[in-house]
Amino acid sequence: VEHYVYFDTPTQKERFVERLPLEGFAYQDEISTEDFENGVALVKEHNVGVDTIAHETALLREAIAPQNGHYALWSTTMAKGSEVEQ
Repeated sequence: VEHYVYFDTPTQKERFVERLPLEGFAYQDEISTEDFENGVALVKEHNVGVDTIAHETALLREAIAPQNGHYALWSTTMAKGSEVEQ
């Protein structure tokens, strides 16, 4: 699962990235939008159940708060050949 967080300044972003890994999150890439230039894409393997997403996003919100970070969203894709357990 990819998670996207943004910061107001490059320094805030750098301080956050220096503290990774965080609870299994790994740095994937720098990102930017029209509204936020200082973004980071993080990845972590976990399920996308409601409770798990709530837990994982809460961890990120807590971790980015000291750097005045903004949690944007998460996304995922299904891996080719992956099996869904029922």
